[in-house]
Amino acid sequence: EYALLHAAMLHNVLPSSKLPDEISPYDALKGKQPDVSKFKTWGCIAWHHLHDHERQNKVSPVAVPSIHLGFDPQRNGYIIYLPHNNRITSSYHLTFQESKFMKFKDSEIRDIPPSIDPLDNLTPLYKEGKRKMVDEEEIPKEIRLPQPNSNAPEGEEHGGVDGETSERCHHPQCTRGKHSRDEPHSFEMEVDGQKRVTRGTPNYVSRIILDDVIDQAMEISTDLELSDIKVPKTFEEADTSIHKQHWRESMVKEITDLLKHDTWKLVKRSIAQKSGQRINKSKWAYTVKTNREGAIERFKSRFCVCGYSQTQGVDYDQSFSATLRSTSLRALLAVASQERLSLEHFDVTSAFTQAEIDAILYVEPPKGFPNLQKNERGEDMVLELKKALYGTKQASRLWQFALRDFLMSPEMGFTNSPHDPCLFARRDKDGSVMLLGVYVDDIICAHNRMNFNWFKESFTKKFRSKHLGKLSWFLGMAVDQHDDYSICINQHKYISKLIERFIPNFSTSSVRHPMPCNAEVFKQLSSAKDDIEREKASQKPYMQLIGSLLYLSTMTRPDISYHMSVLCSFMQDPSLDCYNAALGLLIYVASSEEYVMKFDGKAGSLQGIDHQVHDRITKNHGLVAYSDASWHDSDELGYDMFGYVIYFAGGPIAFTSKRIKVVAKSSAEAEYAAAAYTCMELTFVRNILGDLGYPVKAPVILCVDNKAAVDICKSMGVTKRSKHFTDAIHYFRRCYFHKEVFPILVDTHNQCADGFTKPLEKVKFKPWCSRVLRLK
Repeated sequence: EYALLHAAMLHNVLPSSKLPDEISPYDALKGKQPDVSKFKTWGCIAWHHLHDHERQNKVSPVAVPSIHLGFDPQRNGYIIYLPHNNRITSSYHLTFQESKFMKFKDSEIRDIPPSIDPLDNLTPLYKEGKRKMVDEEEIPKEIRLPQPNSNAPEGEEHGGVDGETSERCHHPQCTRGKHSRDEPHSFEMEVDGQKRVTRGTPNYVSRIILDDVIDQAMEISTDLELSDIKVPKTFEEADTSIHKQHWRESMVKEITDLLKHDTWKLVKRSIAQKSGQRINKSKWAYTVKTNREGAIERFKSRFCVCGYSQTQGVDYDQSFSATLRSTSLRALLAVASQERLSLEHFDVTSAFTQAEIDAILYVEPPKGFPNLQKNERGEDMVLELKKALYGTKQASRLWQFALRDFLMSPEMGFTNSPHDPCLFARRDKDGSVMLLGVYVDDIICAHNRMNFNWFKESFTKKFRSKHLGKLSWFLGMAVDQHDDYSICINQHKYISKLIERFIPNFSTSSVRHPMPCNAEVFKQLSSAKDDIEREKASQKPYMQLIGSLLYLSTMTRPDISYHMSVLCSFMQDPSLDCYNAALGLLIYVASSEEYVMKFDGKAGSLQGIDHQVHDRITKNHGLVAYSDASWHDSDELGYDMFGYVIYFAGGPIAFTSKRIKVVAKSSAEAEYAAAAYTCMELTFVRNILGDLGYPVKAPVILCVDNKAAVDICKSMGVTKRSKHFTDAIHYFRRCYFHKEVFPILVDTHNQCADGFTKPLEKVKFKPWCSRVLRLK
C-alpha cells in the first residue's frame, strides 16, 4: 500500500515522454515544477525522534531506528514503520540514512500489522544477546549510570530527575494509573493474546527493547563510511547523535581509564575557590579513528582541559615540546633500510596522563557524569589534577621529559639526539641495534631483533601502551617494508580523502596523462585583481586546500614542492586562478598513485657524475645533495627561487622549494646562496645520522650547475662581483674548507633540484619525477 503510494507520487513528479516537452504530470496539472527535496529512498533507515515523555531519563536515547515507507502528503510528514513496537505511524522529525536498510527474517517479526507484509529471504536484524558497552567490573562505581527500576509496583514510579509523581499515567492516551515506564500503556495491553496497536501518538519504548534495537542498529552503522558520520563538537551534540551509543561507550572508557590511573582527586568547589586558584574549564573532544584502509576502527572521546583558561606563571611555566621532523622520519626509515632493520609500531595509551603535573590545577568535572560533579551530600566538586591531563599547556612537554628520562635511564641505556630530541638510539657491543622515532604518543622502533623482546616488556611495563606489530600506518602514511628490507611510503588514502572533500565527483580514470598544470599557468598566477574577484575567491576553501596539500608535499610528494611554494605566496589574497591551480594540483597527485617514495638501501646510478665521485658517494651510503636556483626566471612572482634535494639510502630524505632571502645581483650569487642553504640542511642531516649511529666522515658531494658559484666557493679571494656577499651565504665556503662538503659541477640536464626552482614542461616534468626524484 505505502510502496504503491510512494511509487505513484514519484511517477507524478518525474518527466514523462508522453507529455509536451517531457514535463511531469504534476507540472502539466499545476503549471509549475514539483518540489522533490523531501523525497527520500523508500525502505531506508530513518531515525525517529522521541518526545521527552517517551524517554526514561536524560541519558536515554533520543531517537530510534525506523523504516521509511514514503511521503505523507496529508500531514506533510513521512510514513514510517517502528520495529521496536511494531507500529506504523507518521513522523516529522527524522534523520535519514538513505544508503542503509534494516533486514528481517519472517520469524523475527511478531504480530505484523495487516498493512505490511513479512520480508523474506533476508538476513536477520535482531540477534541473540545484547552488546555491552564495557565490562561492568571495569567501570568504577563513581561513574556507573543509574538503571531504571523495572520492579516498581504499579502506581509507584520516579517521575524524573526531581522525583515528581502523579496519580495517573503521563501519556494522554493511557487510561491506566501511574505505572512504571517499562510497563505497557493501556492501548498496548494484550487482549485475548493479541497486542493492541494504536496508530496515534507514539508510545513509550521500553528501555530494554530499545537497547536491543539500538545495539543492532549500531552494528549496521559500523559499516558506514567515515563521511557518513558527523563528528560532534560538543557533549550536547554527542548526546543527541544517532551514534550516541558509541560516543557514550567511548566516554565511559575514557573516564574509566583516567580514574583507574589516579589522574585526579575530587575536591569541594568551595575549598578550591578559597585557595585563590582558577578553576579551569574542560570539554570533550571527539574523533573517529580509521585504519590504513580507511575503515572505521573505533569512536574515540577525549576529556580535555581548556588550556586557554590557564595563566602563564601560575598554572604553567613553559609549554614548548618537540615533534619529529619529516627529515628525521625519512632519515630513520632510510637507515632502517640501509642496516636491514625491522620496523615496529607502539602506541602509548593516554600518554599525557602518564606524566606528573608540575602545578596545582583545578578543573571542571566532565559533562555526562553527575557522580563526579557532586558528592553524596550534594556538594559541588571539582577535579584537582595529579597527572598532566590532555589540553593543559604543559602536558606535552611533561610527557616528553617523562619518556626521555625513562629511555635514558641506566636500565634502558638509550642516547637522545641533541639535534632532534625525538630520536633515540642504542647500539651495544654485541651488535644489538635499536633506533626510536617518537611523535607524541606514536613510536617507531627499528631493531635487528636481538633485544626487541626485552625492550617491549620493559616499555609496556613502565607505560600503558600497545604494541601494534609491524609498522604499516604512521601519521596518515602507509609504510610498507618488503622482504629485502626496502621501505616504501605513500599517502594514497590521505589523497582519496582530499578528493572526497574538495572534488566529490572526480574520477581518476578520466585523467590519462597527469600533470600539475601547464607551466605557463603557474608563471601567470597573481593575487585577486579587484574586489569582485576577491569576493568570489573568498567563498572558496583555498586555505583549507593549501594546508592539506602542504602536508602532502612535506611528507611524501616532493614533486609538487615548487607548485606549493608558489600557491602559498597568495594565501592572503588568492584569485580564482590560484584556487583552480590548487585543484589541478590535487587532481594530479590523485592521478599519479604510481609515485611511491622508496628507500632501498642503495646509492643508485647518478648520471652526469664520473666514476671516482660516484665511488665517494657510495662510500657515504648514497648521501649526496643537489642545489639549484632560478634567477630572473620568476620575475612574475617578484622574487627568485631556490631548491635542494638530499638523497640517502636510495631515496630523498630532505627537499625544499623556497624563496631566496637575499636579493641576488647575478645568477652566480643566486646559485651560491642556494648552495649555502643546502649546506645548512646538510649539517642537520649529518648530525642526526651521527646521532643514529651513522657518522658521515667524508665530505658530502654537493652538485651545482653553475661554474661561477663553485669557483667562488673554492677561491679565497674577493672580486668586485662577490664583495657584497653576506656572511650567511658564505656558509657554503666555510663548509667546503672544513671538508664537510665537496662541490662538483653538473649540467642542467642532470640537475636533480631543477624542478624545485621552476615549473617544468611536460616533456621534462615526467622524466624528472620518475628518474630524478626516484618516485616509483
